[in-house]
Amino acid sequence: MKRLVPFAALFALIFIGSSASLAQASSRSSSSSKSDSTLEFSGWIPYWATGKGTDDADAHLSQFTEINPFGYTVKNDGTLYDAMNLGSADWQNLFKDARKQGVKVVPTVMWSDTGSIYNVLSNPTLRAQHIQSIVNAVKQNGFDGVDIDYEGKSAETRVSFAAFLGELSAALNKADKNLILDCTIEAREPLAARYSGTPPANIEYANDLPSINKYCDRVRLMTYDQQTADIQLNKAHQDELYAPIADSAWVEKVVDYMAEDIDKSKMVIGVATYGAEYQAMTTQDGKGFIYTKLEAFNPQYGVTTAQEYGITPERNDAGELSISYVPKEQTSLLPTNSVLSRLAPRGTSSANLAAAGALAYSQKNARQAPVTFLTWSDAGAVKDKAELAQKLGVAGIAIFKIDGGEDNAMWDELADVAKPDMDPKMSRVTTAPAAVATTATVPVTTSTAVPAATATLPAAAFTSDLEYDMDGSDVLRLQNLMVAKGYMTATPNGHFGPATKAAVTAWQKASGLPATGYFGPLSRAKIAAA
Repeated sequence: MKRLVPFAALFALIFIGSSASLAQASSRSSSSSKSDSTLEFSGWIPYWATGKGTDDADAHLSQFTEINPFGYTVKNDGTLYDAMNLGSADWQNLFKDARKQGVKVVPTVMWSDTGSIYNVLSNPTLRAQHIQSIVNAVKQNGFDGVDIDYEGKSAETRVSFAAFLGELSAALNKADKNLILDCTIEAREPLAARYSGTPPANIEYANDLPSINKYCDRVRLMTYDQQTADIQLNKAHQDELYAPIADSAWVEKVVDYMAEDIDKSKMVIGVATYGAEYQAMTTQDGKGFIYTKLEAFNPQYGVTTAQEYGITPERNDAGELSISYVPKEQTSLLPTNSVLSRLAPRGTSSANLAAAGALAYSQKNARQAPVTFLTWSDAGAVKDKAELAQKLGVAGIAIFKIDGGEDNAMWDELADVAKPDMDPKMSRVTTAPAAVATTATVPVTTSTAVPAATATLPAAAFTSDLEYDMDGSDVLRLQNLMVAKGYMTATPNGHFGPATKAAVTAWQKASGLPATGYFGPLSRAKIAAA
């Protein structure tokens, strides 16, 4: 999620099909249709911010169609682990209030252990036990359904993941025909946005989109954390700072591409409420920037930093607020804020002075110059995504994350756009698929499961950046590594919290790396080289 993740939530569907299709589909529907002005509205409430998140959601329940406690993790044997401690008063009070207001409660099951996902889902017996664990959690707690968020899957898992969704859909329908199956999946771009020239042949994906469309009531797209993923948009913005959380142009491109396989009436756009901090290094010729992500942050950090440096944040071409500056603690051997500001073209806004000056510096001196770049999704950016969702005709939007750290003005902005359909139509195939040969012949190595572990994996296992507020098996491996190296004394639990960030920061400082606490490309390379 996250993916923070995260992370993507809710929806209205008009199901049109033959009588045979209708016989296969779940019979859950309402007599009213979704109006053009209505967007289903949902949001993930992270377990690591239970107090603030539940209070935040409770205060704005009238705007929600569905809330998503984020949630459950999965052990190596496929059973669920209640990371959120759902029996606590915070959660129980929120659930009670939600039900009073007709807001659906659909918890997220999150899993990012590539090996364990493959080994459990490819084994019919373990897959059936995993499904039963999910159904039991839904029934025992009176939830309105479940949200499946399995990330980092390998292409080898595609067939077994599709079988899992089909069997889970049937099991939920058997338990209660009104139960919802949400599926949260990664955004997929057109190949031209990913590759220059001729794309590689025979590209395989982990997600079988037609099957996901068939078995899921709602398909929530993680349309955030774009960063530098789209080479076409990068080229169009190469002479300016551009590494957005999510440019509306990119979101629209993803939606249109995925709509070839996913019904828009089932589709939900994921919308971020956070920002990202980068070191942006100019190229030597001053024609662009090279980005290194340092950390994620909530909007107030951007506002406070702008005030500290006397900068007025400006809405950039991606529709987000942003600033650029040179940190006060940066070495005197590099150009300072004042030096770069003098080099920037006349009339440059304060938000872009450092960046524009850095490009001019490199063009003049044929030397690179670093600046710090902050970009964040404020209330205006969130509203833009909601209006885009209306324009594209998708079911709704899903906010990641609801934790009290979002731009509070978001709620008023969304009041005019996202008007929850309190009885959204749902429809999916609920007949289990025919048995398929999915049993693994060569097991995939698994990592240790959350919440407890002592073993570590090789450094090569770190293929993704890790940062504060993330959770999962990769974080657990990092924690075990920090313990082994003597930088962490806390018990590893799979959540990247203050103790983990402090340990990573200390290790980075001792290793001669930028001491940011963000475990990114530089840190992963350092570990791999050790």
